[in-house]
Amino acid sequence: ELPDVRAFDFLPDELAVDLMREGMRSARRFGTWSGENRVRRADGIEIPVSQVLIAHRDSDGEVVTYSTVCRDITAQRELEDQLRRAALYDDATGLPNRALLHEQLLLQADDPASRSAVLFADLDHLQRVNEAFGFAGGDQVVQTIAGRIHGLVRAGDFVARYGGAQFVVVVPRVSDEFDAIPFANRLLACFAEPVPVEGRDVKVTGSVGISLATGDGDPTTALRSAEIALHRAK
Repeated sequence: ELPDVRAFDFLPDELAVDLMREGMRSARRFGTWSGENRVRRADGIEIPVSQVLIAHRDSDGEVVTYSTVCRDITAQRELEDQLRRAALYDDATGLPNRALLHEQLLLQADDPASRSAVLFADLDHLQRVNEAFGFAGGDQVVQTIAGRIHGLVRAGDFVARYGGAQFVVVVPRVSDEFDAIPFANRLLACFAEPVPVEGRDVKVTGSVGISLATGDGDPTTALRSAEIALHRAK
């Protein structure tokens, strides 16, 4: 049921209005315009739409009216979000994965003045947990440790699951590697705290390697250096 309203009344804010006006100017020039916008449904819910605008002309070639067709693309957006999450986040822990970690390191490399600590952490002897409790028990330990690490990081820090029982934390705005040692100690402490598995407390340990990533350096090299430091720590 359409009350006595204009098409613009279905747009939720000035940004959506500006986009539609820009579409109308393009349609006036080229005949049609297509793009994405947002509209407010009759029940007040705002939805993303794929929109087509058509300029209709009279016999003299003057634009006399516009018509628009909008298609709800909520399901498409949700699918895109799911695909992005599957590509960039780890299913088991919900943390960013290796691909998103590399994106983050590249972003920081864009700032020549930046200096970040890269901490490469790994659980020791997870294989023993798998042998005692199966892979489900090992996964439970990894998920618990992942939650603890996520609770340690500050706003602006970045934590990712690198693979297996390995995690990488990027701590920005440090003066040198030694600034990251207190955080590394907190990581080791959260590893050492027992993890409940099938009614038993499982004690694991961890190792951490630290390197420094500078804005004028190769972030991949910093990550590799942290991994080498990790193996030396082990």
